[in-house]
Amino acid sequence: MSDTHKPRSKDPLEGITLEQIVTHLQAHYGWAALGALIDIRCFKQDPSVKSSLTFLRRTPWARSKVEDLYRQLANSGPKVGFLSLVLYRLSGSRNRIPGSCGGWCRSA
Repeated sequence: MSDTHKPRSKDPLEGITLEQIVTHLQAHYGWAALGALIDIRCFKQDPSVKSSLTFLRRTPWARSKVEDLYRQLANSGPKVGFLSLVLYRLSGSRNRIPGSCGGWCRSA
């Protein structure tokens, strides 16, 4: 036997398609929470995996946010559950959502 095994990458995106990422995030969070965590129209108005993929493939900044959220979920589990997010938004705060999105999303 040879010891030429390549070390596995720690990046959870390796070998995962964008469609798998969007499908996994949608199944975990649902469209409403996903639209609240990442403020893009394809998650809020008539959301579908197909429309999301079309937008994300053309929009690098949005794709980066989706990939960051997937990494966060894959590496440490969800930082903010949907109920926590709803309660935070109902509090009326206009600051960044604590502990979520790596600091890039803001409350609406």
